[in-house]
Amino acid sequence: MILNKLISLLKPQKDGSLPISRFFRQVFESPSIKLALGFNLAVAGLAIGSLTSPKPVLSNQETVVIKAEENIIHTEASLQQPLTGYLSQGYHWYHPAIDIAGPLNRPIYPIAQGRVKEVSYSSWGYGHKVVIEHQQGLRSLYAHLGEIKVEPGQEVNKETVIGTVGLTGWTTGSHLHLEIWRGKKALNPQTVLADFPKKLLAEDKKDN
Repeated sequence: MILNKLISLLKPQKDGSLPISRFFRQVFESPSIKLALGFNLAVAGLAIGSLTSPKPVLSNQETVVIKAEENIIHTEASLQQPLTGYLSQGYHWYHPAIDIAGPLNRPIYPIAQGRVKEVSYSSWGYGHKVVIEHQQGLRSLYAHLGEIKVEPGQEVNKETVIGTVGLTGWTTGSHLHLEIWRGKKALNPQTVLADFPKKLLAEDKKDN
């Protein structure tokens, strides 16, 4: 008798459905059965999760790899002081440069080899100015020159005299205003050049 009932549950109906499928659907749609199954599945999921190691979450975002800058500027090894003198003003956010005091007409040299990008003459602001482009995206600016001895497009090296110390532009004493830039970022020349004396040298006292 039981066997006949089982056979009848497995026998397809006229609409193609199986009585056993209808039976289990009614069982699993019961609210009490759903609650019990949901609780048991949640417990099972937590147990399995504690036994397995976490997997990395994948996303469609690109992975950005930041590499340390390889070309580091070393002071004396690649750059030189453009002028023999002493530091009269340091680098500040409102003064992105250093001022190197020296006697009038003392020669000024590039901090490194490069190409002259700009030469300008003015009676205010920077005064007589030279801008030189170097390797590694560096650019140096020399202002308040008395005399300019280079021209735009000229190749220069560390031995090239680009000008002399002057009093042109907005200045209260003879000195060189030096700026060093990498792209749009101003660098503190004191971090990439050798240390400058912070007081008047004996030879400068003689000239003043």
